[in-house]
Amino acid sequence: MSAIVYRTLRLLSLSLLLLLAACSSTQKEEVAAEVYGEKLLVADVHQMVPENVQGEDSVTIAELYIRRWIEEQLLAHKAKNDKSIDMNEIDQQVEKYKQSLLAQSYENFIIKQRTNTDISDKEIADYYEQHKNGFELFSDIAKVQYLILQKDAATTPELQKKFFETFKNDKERLAFEAMCEENAVEYNLDDTTWVPIADIVSKIPLEDYTQKQFVQNHRKIVVSDTAFVYLLYVKDFKVQNELSPLAFESDNIKDIIISHRERQVAEKLRQELYDQALKKEKIKRYTEKKKSTRK
Repeated sequence: MSAIVYRTLRLLSLSLLLLLAACSSTQKEEVAAEVYGEKLLVADVHQMVPENVQGEDSVTIAELYIRRWIEEQLLAHKAKNDKSIDMNEIDQQVEKYKQSLLAQSYENFIIKQRTNTDISDKEIADYYEQHKNGFELFSDIAKVQYLILQKDAATTPELQKKFFETFKNDKERLAFEAMCEENAVEYNLDDTTWVPIADIVSKIPLEDYTQKQFVQNHRKIVVSDTAFVYLLYVKDFKVQNELSPLAFESDNIKDIIISHRERQVAEKLRQELYDQALKKEKIKRYTEKKKSTRK
């Protein structure tokens, strides 16, 4: 890209961002660029800039999008005037794509409308039992509770002591949860849900703890750094290549069952439309008759 083109696009992008910031009711008519009569609207560029991106980054995104749009228009214009390009073939491809898009959109609409997404626990359990060989763990998982505390907080010693205790009743457990809610930096007291160990390591510095230590004798872990104390209580653990537990695969199984039902709905829809059209004599099939030859 030449320096002149770059500066032009830069100026265009900055001007465009001022228009985007204004975001007036006439935005749909504002033109960001024009090539051989083809216009790129400000509204179109606005859709390509994420809402959470601002400043220099938003200028860069707008600049790249405008540049690519201009290049595509130039190529398209050149192609239209090039006799070596078969425009009839292009038109046919566009029409095929349009028909395919229409068919897919309607099929997706019917699938969403007709597919039953209610799945019972029994259906999930039955599927799991029938397909156990397909549920092998690809990573280590665990049921864990964790608590992250400020190292110099007054409540840290008490919370650290109570974290590993067994609560006598729900009242004690709820009181501890209330203390965590008020004083902890972050915590999780759910010990029934399987989570990838990688998710825990991203929150708690566990580089010195190996898989073997987890499994054998490090179910209660306390580590710290200059600012925080990290408490980890591993209630259960499964390693890579073991059979993945049902609870961990439940959502995945739901998706598989729903996907199977969606395919059934799609197949039934296609058959219904075919049968209806056949009954109304809207389908005509032409088969080329083979010429018989005699020796």
